Amino acid sequence: MANLSNNNKTPMVAIVGRPNVGKSTLFNILSRKSASVTADIPGVTRDRVITHANILNKKILLVDTGGFSPENSDTLSSMVMNQVKVAVQEADIVLCLFDASNSPTSIDEDMVDFLRKSGKNTIFVANKCDKKQSELQIGEYYSLGPEEILPVSATHNIGINDLKEKIIQLLPPLKKCEESPEDEEITQNGNYRFKVLFTGRPNAGKSTLINRIVGYERVIVHSSPGTTRDCIEIPVEVQGREIILVDSAGLRRPRSIKNYLEEVVVLRTIKEIEKVNIAVLLVDFREGIVQQDERLINVVMEKGKGLVVGINKWDLAKRMNLNSYMKNLPFKEIFPFVPVVAISGLNGWNIDKLFSAIFTVRNAMLKRIPTARFNRFISQITLMHPHPRVSGKPVKIYFAAQTGINPPEFSFVTNKPEEISENWKRYLITKIRESFGFEGVPLLLRFKPREQKKTK
Repeated sequence: MANLSNNNKTPMVAIVGRPNVGKSTLFNILSRKSASVTADIPGVTRDRVITHANILNKKILLVDTGGFSPENSDTLSSMVMNQVKVAVQEADIVLCLFDASNSPTSIDEDMVDFLRKSGKNTIFVANKCDKKQSELQIGEYYSLGPEEILPVSATHNIGINDLKEKIIQLLPPLKKCEESPEDEEITQNGNYRFKVLFTGRPNAGKSTLINRIVGYERVIVHSSPGTTRDCIEIPVEVQGREIILVDSAGLRRPRSIKNYLEEVVVLRTIKEIEKVNIAVLLVDFREGIVQQDERLINVVMEKGKGLVVGINKWDLAKRMNLNSYMKNLPFKEIFPFVPVVAISGLNGWNIDKLFSAIFTVRNAMLKRIPTARFNRFISQITLMHPHPRVSGKPVKIYFAAQTGINPPEFSFVTNKPEEISENWKRYLITKIRESFGFEGVPLLLRFKPREQKKTK
């Protein structure tokens, strides 16, 4: 369905360790981002989290993994362990993380043995070296076989520079890191790689869909709602275009958020919407679009992002009429411009149409209307339906132009900028969409007064 995209062959560094040794904290320190959720609870990270990181002005891909736990027979834990193995297999360097505040365990022993057999370049790191006794405890870990163990404290930023220098020593010569915008990166071909966030309520099938797109189990799929906790970024090539897929945690209703960790995950997803270009809201067709989904649509629109709605799990709709289902979607009355595509993430049905809708929305986000053409258009529609008089005086539009993209923004010079009614704004937006499209994107309108001529 799609090709994984790491065309620049950026070196990959994976962080591995048993649960609760501070992998995500170290990941966030090295990447200088809060890409991984951290909490003092074992097993917070489940999927691999991948991000670009600048290590001593060199660009790498940094990978956070779930807890190494080979003895656990639980299905979900086994899936986490499979993700760890894939991360090690893909990595150029592995950071093997120990907990210096505790003695080695059988899991640490199994982990060292696993990494030795993998043949990967491994840097052994003892985390939580905040106190003298912690550093002394590192000696116990030498019994597992490492020749060198670097003491660090990810929480207090101790020993991190030494670790960075060690990483650079083991990597081949790298190009200097060139900073790129947060929401878009330029690919080798000179095209823009944009981000698409897959979001929705728990168990809407986000991870299943992404695995179908990628072609293998890149993110963990489990029947338990809320399996995904971090926002997972996956660079892929679809229909010849490079994009970054972002899998997010399921957004629950506020009253369903039961603990601090879930609250952090929900806030992280909402914050992630600010960083992407387009959001795909996935909905289980059996549950339909509920109030929580409509709130999320409003958030996406308020953040100025493109939107596509995917009605998922249509493979389970035995005798349901698709056209009737689409016509009865309540949100279409409020957001008729948002494209809706019925799909099956499980068997791949209609995924090509989903991406066609995504690319249509992306093009709409970048569309520009020539100023002369837009002015003629505004003159025509205001003549047909002028703004109601204000205090007995007509409202005049002297000039109009598109002044922004991503999202599209239109500015109007008028004699009554503060008194343009909401109804007339909606009229303008409707007419702009009818004439120029802009499917799936919010439109921003700005009204400002005409500049007064300066007197000599």
